[in-house]
Amino acid sequence: MTAATRPGRDADDRITGWGLEGVTVRYGHHVALDRVSLGVGAGSVTAVVGADGAGKSTLLRTLVGAQPAASGRVRRPDLRRIGYVSAGPGVYADLTVDENLGFAAGAYGVRRATARRRASSSSKANGLTR
Repeated sequence: MTAATRPGRDADDRITGWGLEGVTVRYGHHVALDRVSLGVGAGSVTAVVGADGAGKSTLLRTLVGAQPAASGRVRRPDLRRIGYVSAGPGVYADLTVDENLGFAAGAYGVRRATARRRASSSSKANGLTR
């Protein structure tokens, strides 16, 4: 496949949508991502798969701005258009769906009335009961 036909890249192999370009992420002296690039074109659906410890969560956290990159370039949509729920800590079993959504919304500065409206809409759309 040539660079001109790769999703999310232009003829010069630059990211055209959102993604990572040559990104390195470190946790202290440990390198979690080493010069990783991923381009995602507008309207694309992309899966990130790999073994435990391969860097999937770090990559996704970096894409949404929850983890800073030590080097490289990150392009992301406007933060108001990103939805991200970590597979690990961040969804609490002792909270209801609405409480988890409200907690996350509060962390991102979403107004309480807006958060309630969005949680209700999402819960209904996904068949979740209260």
